[in-house]
Amino acid sequence: MALPSSKPTTIVKGRNGSGKSAILTAVILGLGGTTRTTNRGKNVKELIKYNKHTATIQIVLTNCGKEAYKGDVYGDAIIVERRISSSGMSAFNIKSKS
Repeated sequence: MALPSSKPTTIVKGRNGSGKSAILTAVILGLGGTTRTTNRGKNVKELIKYNKHTATIQIVLTNCGKEAYKGDVYGDAIIVERRISSSGMSAFNIKSKS
């Protein structure tokens, strides 16, 4: 089956337990989803590595072409960053590439 060439496509492939679902979980959480949505826990603090106090998810979105969002402000990439603390708090930052 051929994929349409008009839009980029990413395929994540690997063996069981190699981290494919972890990548999807990070994308969901990084864009504002909840742990309940991912079936990976009851709250985000459960996903922080043992003995660590914070975790950061950073997602880079392509922002170019005629549908670019505020291209003069963000340029060709928008970075969505979510910082999670062991207290359960989280904060988002929306940044340009520069």
